[in-house]
Amino acid sequence: MEMSVKTVVPGDKLGVIEEFEAGEGALTHDGVVRAICVGQVSIDLRKHVVGISKVRQGTRIPVPNDSIMGKVESAQSSTANISINYVNGKENRGNFTGLILLRTARPMGRGRQRSTTVCKTGDWVRATVISDKNAIIHLSLDGQKDGVIYAVCSICGGSLFRVDSRAKCDLCGNIEDRKLAPDFGNTELKP
Repeated sequence: MEMSVKTVVPGDKLGVIEEFEAGEGALTHDGVVRAICVGQVSIDLRKHVVGISKVRQGTRIPVPNDSIMGKVESAQSSTANISINYVNGKENRGNFTGLILLRTARPMGRGRQRSTTVCKTGDWVRATVISDKNAIIHLSLDGQKDGVIYAVCSICGGSLFRVDSRAKCDLCGNIEDRKLAPDFGNTELKP
């Protein structure tokens, strides 16, 4: 009898040697059976073996220098959480979330500052992975190709299009600030 329980990453504890032997994708260290790859826990209760079934195709953990595309799930004044849907242009089904630290002001000559909204909830962005320390995927919008690639109007929900360095609603004419990618509005997405 075999059971599949949950998704694990390398180093996660699967059991102890008194309960299980290490199967495929697992190893024993100091009496503890641990995962050595990303995948689903697979337990054979008759043979007392615990192992890992590889993660389905299309799943890859984003690492530093990867380019991601994803949807802004929440945005506060200083951070935004991004649901990562594409890694290096390929669809990713891993349900990973990244974090962007936002800068909300830029200099406007003589020490004055103009407030700028980098991205808003519901926007699609392209970002670069800058760190994966402490199991947090840190993202940056500072790359040449990075920024918002698709957005809708905060007032009426209409599509926004580029007008110089800002975005304008094609329905109500509302103009909004965003950190726009060079190909804003021209990227094909399969949400």
